Amino acid sequence: MTQNLSRSHRQSGYSLTELCVVLAVLLVLLATSLPSLSSILERQRLQGAAESLRSDYQQARMLALGTGRSVRMGFVQAQGGSCYWVYQGPLGACSCGAGGQVECRAGAQLQSHQWLPERRGLSMAANVQTLTIDGKRGTVTPAATVRLSSRDGAELSHVVAQTGRLRSCGSFGRACS
Repeated sequence: MTQNLSRSHRQSGYSLTELCVVLAVLLVLLATSLPSLSSILERQRLQGAAESLRSDYQQARMLALGTGRSVRMGFVQAQGGSCYWVYQGPLGACSCGAGGQVECRAGAQLQSHQWLPERRGLSMAANVQTLTIDGKRGTVTPAATVRLSSRDGAELSHVVAQTGRLRSCGSFGRACS
């Protein structure tokens, strides 16, 4: 009878050793997945920045055609990050400084801007400082390529033709040609 009582009072569950083994396996799995999670987050940030640039360009073109006045986009790599801005006004009337602060002279209207701080792991480079979208025809002068890249080497580019057409390509999308 005492044998039956001791069996019925046994505790069910896991020992401390078993829990430690499971925890160690989970930590190893987590440690091996962190680099890929980091890469996924960087690519998401890159895609988000590229989509913002695409959207701002399309809105700038619609504004130019809607108002009949030229709209400009400026690009710069400043200390601590990269910046682009959209404005109406004379050429060179707006500029972006360190920290992403955009300043415009009188007579210029800032429409939008985006600051990509280096600490986020993204950078932007354009082959032009400013592009102008004609308000009557929707054409762009000059043609431009804006390349966004992440720390892990992924790139997305927006190529703006003189006709105003924008196409996107990159390392995890359609190849640039």
